[in-house]
Amino acid sequence: MFVVHRQELIDQSSETFQALGVSHGIIANGYPMNVSEKIQIASIQSVIRRINKINVPQIIILDESHHATASTWRKLLAFYPDVYVIGLTATPARMGGQGLGDIFESLIMGPSVKELISLGSLSPYRYYSPPVAADFSELKVKYGDYVQAEVALCMDKSEIIGDLIAQYNKLAPGARAVCYCASVAHSQHTADMFRLAGIFWIAKNGVLYLQKFDSIEQFIRELHDYIDYYNNRRIKAKLKGMSPVNYRIHSKKIA
Repeated sequence: MFVVHRQELIDQSSETFQALGVSHGIIANGYPMNVSEKIQIASIQSVIRRINKINVPQIIILDESHHATASTWRKLLAFYPDVYVIGLTATPARMGGQGLGDIFESLIMGPSVKELISLGSLSPYRYYSPPVAADFSELKVKYGDYVQAEVALCMDKSEIIGDLIAQYNKLAPGARAVCYCASVAHSQHTADMFRLAGIFWIAKNGVLYLQKFDSIEQFIRELHDYIDYYNNRRIKAKLKGMSPVNYRIHSKKIA
């Protein structure tokens, strides 16, 4: 049984298994159960709810296994105390400092970042760590991660985004850049502030990920319409029909 903690990982894992020719069932909301399949891809939440209806697995593989110390994951492992457990994670060090030694007996190290760069699998980089303006001390942790909505509220503040823009201008002025944000709204506000600072910026996100399309042409139309709305029509509506540059010029004249 291959266990994941997010809905989109169900689909991604299933697509990978299919591409490799691995027949499997899915245990998750919205999918019919087929317990006759020897291999199951499962949502941790659905497994706990249906645990009495599932055949006892011989091996449990936990994706993102740094979550394994969370209560929901512990329930699964406690229900199958004699089953072999394999954990997959790129981040075995948890944010709360808890170890994984009471769940896993051995740690098998993969190649280091330096080795992956030398093999051409990763790009070389220079890493900068400016002072963090956000305060995460009061954020709640759920399933081993910060609660996403609270992260978004913590990060989506003008002083933090303003500091980001200042660091960009200091370290990589004019360079092509990607900014990972905590939510769709956060990405939109970040793009807005970059544009108001005179820096061309587009907000992109995965809101169309779970949406189904009849054709690639329909997907392209929907994607173009979505990008145009969030990067043009929405902005002009907030800026009284003006572009960000014209709005900034207009505001300075008024001031």
